[in-house]
Amino acid sequence: MFLCPVCNKRCAKLLASSVFACRACVGVNYASQQRAKRDAANDQAWKLRRKLACDFGALDAPAHYIPKPKWMRWPTYHKIVSRIEEYDQRSLEGMVQQLKMMGIHL
Repeated sequence: MFLCPVCNKRCAKLLASSVFACRACVGVNYASQQRAKRDAANDQAWKLRRKLACDFGALDAPAHYIPKPKWMRWPTYHKIVSRIEEYDQRSLEGMVQQLKMMGIHL
């Protein structure tokens, strides 16, 4: 642990700018904070798809077509697939809403 010389708070890392300081003092945020809130469901779906070793998105491979990894137990697999389906549904609803805002109605 370090002590930030600017705000005197404990931090795990000091970042180099004009001075060494914590993330808050330098004004840097995390990559996930840069993303739009509407993309959160899609990000979560991709994270779970990677757990199942799937490189395809919702439009290429619906969740129920993803094969179970050899090492994974069936209850865990079914739980992950159902969560992927929820996130995919939310993501698609967000895309439809975005298209409607652009004047494109499906």
